[in-house]
Amino acid sequence: MSTELSLSSAQVVEELYADPPAAYLNPDVLSEEAKRAAAAFEVEGTSPNTRRTYRTALLYWGAWYALRYGKVLTAPVPVPVVIQFVLDHLEHNPLEEPVEPSPFISSRRTTQHLLPHPIDRVLVARAYKAKLGPWSLATVKTRLAALSKAHEVLLAAHLPPLPAHTNPLRDPGVRQLLSTVQRAYARRPPEHERRPPIAATRPVMEALLATCQGDLAGIRDRALLLFGFASGGRRRSEIVAATFENVRRDHQGGFIYDLGRSKTNQAGTRSPENAKPIVGEAAVALEAWLNELFKAKITEGAIFRRIHQSKITEPLRDQAVWSIVRSRAKLVDPPVGKVTAHSLRSGFVTESGRQNIPIGEAMALTGHRSVQTFIGYYRRGEAGNSAAARLMEPKK
Repeated sequence: MSTELSLSSAQVVEELYADPPAAYLNPDVLSEEAKRAAAAFEVEGTSPNTRRTYRTALLYWGAWYALRYGKVLTAPVPVPVVIQFVLDHLEHNPLEEPVEPSPFISSRRTTQHLLPHPIDRVLVARAYKAKLGPWSLATVKTRLAALSKAHEVLLAAHLPPLPAHTNPLRDPGVRQLLSTVQRAYARRPPEHERRPPIAATRPVMEALLATCQGDLAGIRDRALLLFGFASGGRRRSEIVAATFENVRRDHQGGFIYDLGRSKTNQAGTRSPENAKPIVGEAAVALEAWLNELFKAKITEGAIFRRIHQSKITEPLRDQAVWSIVRSRAKLVDPPVGKVTAHSLRSGFVTESGRQNIPIGEAMALTGHRSVQTFIGYYRRGEAGNSAAARLMEPKK
């Protein structure tokens, strides 16, 4: 063995330290300071939307558990509690007809869920729930994901390490229940399905833009709608992330948005794919809004901002983008249907299919990593152009 490797601990310390510390770290236990630093990275590296969603979900878990079990929720959460949570919030078809109809389910439907109505009323009154009655399957999945994440954090921080099955969402019984619930919901008739938002294709976009007049809000909203749609169907978090610093002019009269970090690029890796063009009508609209910002002496930071009492103020938040799109959709006459912020993204992909834009070219703008996710919207728009659907038409 070499001399260096055979040195005693005392010799190593003597060589490295002129003035050794009073106490050394324990290699088997992470220090409290290190735990706080790791937690800080966890917060900084998680999107604000995700943090907000998980925080709301865990608050709900605590309130529901206290009302259902009369105790304070602690981890690890027992498996029966998770199963009860699922059955409390999702509808099932009872094996026998109920003696009395549920107060929040119409008499023509037989589905029930197990959350007692008095508890449901308290949860709504205390703003833990938005309204009485069962949740959608997607909402329950989000609440379960938040609980699973909380347990994963517990597993990682606990010493000695806790076994993986400490997370109740890994339990085979829970997994089996969720699998059968998924299949059951898939077999339900359409009346059980929530009406999905429509895709903001070109006709829908034209209707929305027609509501944007020459006032300050109209100029901003027109720029925002076209920015979100024409640059590849931007997510609302990506729209509010547009700043003077990451939007630059190109040499052809348009703009380039350097997307940077996004849902599919959490690490913010630099890549040519991050450059999203803002051209044509979208560039004209953005130019008009930037001129308003210059008039207000705003030349740095967020581009899309709140308007209060005819003054441009603080940056918009994600939820504000949703509100703007929804409010513009309500002004359209005749109504265009249910439009949300995500409609800009799904609309871009659908319209790409309608106009036979190559999939690779469209995906380069949207930033989709999954062809399967992208193709669902694309083929929906392309379907009307299918030659196979016109076999009975006279040949030209």
